[in-house]
Amino acid sequence: MAKILHTGRFLLPLSLFSVLMVPLDSMATVHYHWVQLQPGKQVGKQWLPNVSVRAIVAAQDACPTLFDDAAKPLFTLTERAKKGTVASGTLFNQIKVCEKNIAADDKLLKEWHVGYLTSDKSSTPIRLPNLHEGGLPLSQVVTSGCTGCRDDNSQYCANTPPAGGQVKSTTLPWLLTAMNQVAAAGTANRLPPLWVHMGDMRYSGQKSAVADSWESTSGKLGWKEEFFQPYAPLMQQSWSVILRGNHEGCFIKKSEWNNTDWADRAEGWLYFFGDGADSCQEVAVKDRDVLTPFAFDAVAFGGTVDKPVASKQSARLVMLDMVRTADGRDLDPKATEDLYKTQYNTVAKRWLHDLSKDEPAWFFQHIPAHEMTKKGKLDTDSHFYKALHNSDVKKELDKVAMIASAHLHQFQVVQLDKKEPVQMIVGNGGVALSGTTGDRCAWQNKDDAVALHSIHFGFMRIQLAVEGKEVTASYEVPLYQPKAGDLQNAWTMVCSGDKKAPLRPVCKKVSAVPPC
Repeated sequence: MAKILHTGRFLLPLSLFSVLMVPLDSMATVHYHWVQLQPGKQVGKQWLPNVSVRAIVAAQDACPTLFDDAAKPLFTLTERAKKGTVASGTLFNQIKVCEKNIAADDKLLKEWHVGYLTSDKSSTPIRLPNLHEGGLPLSQVVTSGCTGCRDDNSQYCANTPPAGGQVKSTTLPWLLTAMNQVAAAGTANRLPPLWVHMGDMRYSGQKSAVADSWESTSGKLGWKEEFFQPYAPLMQQSWSVILRGNHEGCFIKKSEWNNTDWADRAEGWLYFFGDGADSCQEVAVKDRDVLTPFAFDAVAFGGTVDKPVASKQSARLVMLDMVRTADGRDLDPKATEDLYKTQYNTVAKRWLHDLSKDEPAWFFQHIPAHEMTKKGKLDTDSHFYKALHNSDVKKELDKVAMIASAHLHQFQVVQLDKKEPVQMIVGNGGVALSGTTGDRCAWQNKDDAVALHSIHFGFMRIQLAVEGKEVTASYEVPLYQPKAGDLQNAWTMVCSGDKKAPLRPVCKKVSAVPPC
């Protein structure tokens, strides 16, 4: 029997695609909640994640309490400390973040636990991952990146202008909400997906130096409108990892960024999604704006949400923090390259050296290591390519099956050869796309590589299935036409898992290209 957790006593109408607002007691209302995976620990031979249950409530409300099926309190979430600009200003005064951090080896994560926000189980269930099989149960993965809104002449995303804003012509739509509905709909009757957001969720008002905020201000969107509202359907039913992108870098004085005139968005990211208590001042100066990487093992699962089935296939998922761009916005690109080389060395020593080739590694990082130029050539001059290939990971690269990234506002998949990982780039998650109409189908097929490039909106979804001892995997990137008011699936890039090692994606060359 699964243990039942209850939070709250009253029922309000809920819709899968509406903002979650459920009272937890007579005084508290949860605006958003999510289950977040964080740096954990090694337990035996496996690396397991810590789990953080988080909720956003009104500033004046008490943090919620979790109850078991007998209405017995299990624990109460506690308030996260506000630091830096989040604490010093008034633009985050309306809300607070509450959290409960659960250690990887806690008994709560050794069985299946299902929670409900209402005692009659009519609300969306909250599921804690069961790590007893030696890793995160993995039946599907959703990845996206570069999802925010420019909110300028090139892209206007709000249905109605924020207060103080001006109506602007929409040259490209913001399909984020619609795409998330598609992604969330695919999770029905299955274990929660692992959702990895690969950064760049906060663009609005940044370059015009509008201060970061919870709600829209000065005519620009806040965290609520640009991230939490459109992602509510996926957040409430997934296990998530939220990475930073360069737009969530710590743009403060004494940092090594050249564009410190951009308004800082990292303080908000650290408050909502950080696993420590450091402020941006501390991260930028002490850590040079590089957060420590972390990793955990994941086990392929099939079956249904009520009868999950574990397999013998597993992968090690490595999460890297990459916000420094090593370009004109960076005061010292070579120093950035060296920093990431050091990060890769840490990854190789800690998580790759003793990894069996039967358990491939997947890397998730905002900026890609492999990307193709417009001429179809691999960009070997990239500081991120050099950081990877000059690091200790190079010796272990045959253990890395996939690198998933964003940063480029387009879709690319690059597979150099069977000894190199597949590089998936899905920075086409909602922000205005890169390129012009003439190069939206600039697909380059080389004799020695699969190199595909397209300017369409989209995200990546990995579907795993277990039948007896057989595991199959499908790596899909649905691509959507950038037409205002229309979510039209123009084409879907599909890669399959290797027959002997399904957690190693194999992408074949295609003879047809998607329509532009």
